[in-house]
Amino acid sequence: MPLLIASITAATVAYTFTGYDVEFFFVQSEPFLTWKIPYAILLGLFLGFVSLYFTRSMNLMEKMFRRFHSPWAKVAVGGSILALLVYLLPPLYGEGYSSIMDLLDGSTASIVNNSVFYPDRDNPWWIMGCMAGFLFAYVLNQVFGLELSTKNFALMGMAGVMSGVMHAPLMGIFLTAELTGGYDLFLPLLIVSTISYGTIKIFEPYSIYTMRLAREGKLLTHHKDKAVLTLLKMDSVIETDFVSVSPDMDLHGMVGAISRSSRNLFPVVGTDNRLLGVVILDEIRNIMFRPELYKRMFVNQFMSMPPARVELGQSMEQVMKTFDDTGAWNLPVVDNRGRYIGFVSKSKIFNSYRRVLRHYSED
Repeated sequence: MPLLIASITAATVAYTFTGYDVEFFFVQSEPFLTWKIPYAILLGLFLGFVSLYFTRSMNLMEKMFRRFHSPWAKVAVGGSILALLVYLLPPLYGEGYSSIMDLLDGSTASIVNNSVFYPDRDNPWWIMGCMAGFLFAYVLNQVFGLELSTKNFALMGMAGVMSGVMHAPLMGIFLTAELTGGYDLFLPLLIVSTISYGTIKIFEPYSIYTMRLAREGKLLTHHKDKAVLTLLKMDSVIETDFVSVSPDMDLHGMVGAISRSSRNLFPVVGTDNRLLGVVILDEIRNIMFRPELYKRMFVNQFMSMPPARVELGQSMEQVMKTFDDTGAWNLPVVDNRGRYIGFVSKSKIFNSYRRVLRHYSED
């Protein structure tokens, strides 16, 4: 209901101030007949891979630019690449509306005008990779002598790529139809958008907007268990009321540490606060009441290594997987340098999980 109210309000305000004209004027001069449905299916598959190419390319460029620590280097490299592309393909300059409108009108003149490839203006397919729908129809027409409407397929291409890249087929369908007024092509828009989305979903489970959140473990999904774990934060479950001991401490000092602590775990840390191991109370009960060993045994002789370590910043889903793999109930938490931070317990996570689940269910 809030979405409907917001949409109706926004549309009413927009119509009041800007009128009812669509963003891209499209007139369907050639009907979409049933014999073209197989080509719409093939177009959906093609656009799925185009969407995959776009997503992977964008991720690759982001990784490349992360290597530049200077903002001036990023500006220089990015500006140079963009300048070269605009020189080769002038329609890339600006927002691209005029080029899209020309394609929807069945014209390709503006795509090659002022380009270094202008002499070949009658054969522009090889510079039309960004106009995937047009490219698809144009190549089939040239190679197989078909009579597919390039303007119709250009419109279908808009919906298909949008659906694939954003993993939002319904948005691709309705946004394209609304922007162009192309509701007469609703059936092929449905086919192309659905198949494009299904194709890229095989290779990329997340959209271009959600994949970063998924990598960081911050993506909320319809899976309630994973959503609750995502809402839990590591900082809220770390316990720090443990008494630390050093590896060269003798058994007498260890007994004193036990008397001051209410826990049965004791992290063993070095001079730089690096976690070296743990002492478990149950494992030293047989020697802690033998005074003759107080000055003869040291912590580094009876400490043990924890089954695993949890690194600060890990997602709660990763932490729970570590608990499941090791069967432990308590695991030490360290930073990226291996320095001791505290412990996280499965029981503390379960308590927090139940609390968050209760609020999550109520919302």
